[in-house]
Amino acid sequence: MPLVIFVASIALAVAQTGALHAQIP
Repeated sequence: MPLVIFVASIALAVAQTGALHAQIP
């Protein structure tokens, strides 16, 4: 798997986690 896809998947996971925590006060 190319490194670009690997980094993009991690960035997406972090973004989803950040959005999830943002919804929880």
